[in-house]
Amino acid sequence: SDMWRFHLETKKWFKINYGTGPEGRWKEGASAVYNNSQLVLMGGCTRTSVKFSRNDLWVFTPDEHGGGDWRLVKTRNNPVPRRGHVVVSNRSHLVMFGGKSTTHLARESYEELEDEGLELEVQPGEKCLVDLWSISKEEVMSNTAVRPRWTEGAPFPATCRWGATGSYVLGKSGKKYLAFFGGRHLGAFSEEHTDQSAYVYYNDLWLYDFEKDRWMEAPTIGPRPPARDHHGAATVEDQLFIYGGRCSEKREKNSVLADVWSYNLISLRWTLHEPVGAAPMARFMPGVSDIVYQDEPHLAIFAGETLPGSTKRTTLNDLWVFNPRTGVWSELFASTCHEEPSIMTVTEASEVQSQSMDLLCLATGFGSVLLLFVGLKKFGYRQVARAKESFTFQEPLLE
Repeated sequence: SDMWRFHLETKKWFKINYGTGPEGRWKEGASAVYNNSQLVLMGGCTRTSVKFSRNDLWVFTPDEHGGGDWRLVKTRNNPVPRRGHVVVSNRSHLVMFGGKSTTHLARESYEELEDEGLELEVQPGEKCLVDLWSISKEEVMSNTAVRPRWTEGAPFPATCRWGATGSYVLGKSGKKYLAFFGGRHLGAFSEEHTDQSAYVYYNDLWLYDFEKDRWMEAPTIGPRPPARDHHGAATVEDQLFIYGGRCSEKREKNSVLADVWSYNLISLRWTLHEPVGAAPMARFMPGVSDIVYQDEPHLAIFAGETLPGSTKRTTLNDLWVFNPRTGVWSELFASTCHEEPSIMTVTEASEVQSQSMDLLCLATGFGSVLLLFVGLKKFGYRQVARAKESFTFQEPLLE
């Protein structure tokens, strides 16, 4: 449950100190809010088994000394505990979608949807979820005595899945949509985590309209990325970018990916970005985000796990940035998983902050062995004040 900051100019890490916070976990959902000045975390799993999933909601606020504080937000009408879900933030709300839970809790979630009159086909022993929930961002961040309330929205209209990504994309008018890509699903009566597991991997892209509370499959012209899960995604210059991931349960070299693709809502096309020069090794479960590096928009990736081999031998902690305009990857920090890392002291960190706060990035990781979520953002340390149906694409695009 540790948190770290990386300074782009000195290329060094230092630890973020805080008091009481969330229990260590993995596959949680998290999102930066209010111009990346605070971080919201929801759910995740505190141990290997999905039965240790959580549905708690936390807010982290950094302070001017390089540390910060976590605050537990007590809420009403809570979604079932889960992991491998998506959490995003728009102007007014936090939105949480999907993921994986226990068979019992998944059944509870589906029964609630059926009580609302929806007819759902649920396979025996189903663990993955299709529910979508929102909660007022202002109420979550205000820290008042009134408990914010979760509200259920339109469920996902296609096959449920986990290990997908959720990012923002913009329509022609500047309207935001949740872009949901990839993921995997385990077939009925199949055994998890074996080479013979009946996993289905996806490469379809779905868009959720926040204002109209409805889903639609994004139209695609031409080739699209290979199916995958546990990849990373971010929005760079209004386009959706995805990186890496896993395309097979087998612990083999060709089961992981290292490709970069972008989707344009105007052209309706996916573009494969071929790297120029050195590039990161293939991996799944990387932390991926957008940052500005050397005055240009970049895609940043941190850590993850490669294959073949065991987690202890294949875990990474390197940091790379990718310039979509040039196709060039730059390694900012080489992997030191089996070495003592170069870490800034608190005194050095304070000196760096006073020189240029805008050069700071925040990396947060919660996990016992592997950093499964890493959000990289320009994180200046400042105080800053329902029916289940799919829709056919129509012109103008999504507007």
